[in-house]
Amino acid sequence: MEQPALKRLATIAGHGPVSEMTLRCSYPNVSLATLWRAIIEPEQLKVWWPDWEVGGLFEPHPGGRVVIGDGAWLNGRITQWEPHSRLAYTWREDQPDATWFEANSQSAVLFLLEDLGQNRSQLTLQQSMPTDSVVGGTAGWHYFAAERLPRFLAHLPQLPEAGRFEALVELYEPEPE
Repeated sequence: MEQPALKRLATIAGHGPVSEMTLRCSYPNVSLATLWRAIIEPEQLKVWWPDWEVGGLFEPHPGGRVVIGDGAWLNGRITQWEPHSRLAYTWREDQPDATWFEANSQSAVLFLLEDLGQNRSQLTLQQSMPTDSVVGGTAGWHYFAAERLPRFLAHLPQLPEAGRFEALVELYEPEPE
């Protein structure tokens, strides 16, 4: 099976230590309720978001915890909760010894869901993150939300991963000046 063609679906904005990534994906034949469940139910998350390890936690309410595995990668709290419309959570909290992606600034991720009519839904995903991590973060969200999630929602098998993340990182690398 062939991987989808590489096409930028996200934008990166910002200068200085923090940048913001925005990714828009539309999903044909997917209701808002179906899309909402896919982004909040751990049993669904672990299929399309493979980092959602055993032990992941999602407490579906304002202030609820969101944890992947042992919390070393994602350990946050829900800051916005509007079912079928808006979900936001912090990415890293209480991790003064963090050495990766959010070591110097706390990140936040926002999921905005929209009904496009004719049984089509759209997800706009935004995340603020350290500028030196934004390309990898954008490539990761592209892979999960624009490639794996639609296949999951369409009940299709996932494609082989070999080399895909690296190709997406290259796609989002800034153009040489």
